[in-house]
Amino acid sequence: MEELPDLRGRIAKCKFCDVTRYSSMELDGFEYRGIGSYYAMEMCRNCGKSLSDHAWGGLFAPDEWGKTGKVNPEVCLHVGLQFTPVGDSMDEFFCGCDEI
Repeated sequence: MEELPDLRGRIAKCKFCDVTRYSSMELDGFEYRGIGSYYAMEMCRNCGKSLSDHAWGGLFAPDEWGKTGKVNPEVCLHVGLQFTPVGDSMDEFFCGCDEI
């Protein structure tokens, strides 16, 4: 059984607007983004791309025939930075707004 994160004092923001609520697993579409979460460990603070996006040295992954992918301009490696985990971030949820 996976241990639930401690949400005391945490705030969640709607993914589509600026509405905030106290973090709760009961919030619609709730995503914990604190220490130990996938988001905190696998997303880059510099460019917002995942760790796997950085795995090919700033190139898109090779295709099914092994041909090296083209340059992925959205990965921070092209501006002299390296993957840096986001770390503890504000949780997210969906408030039901019309911003979808």
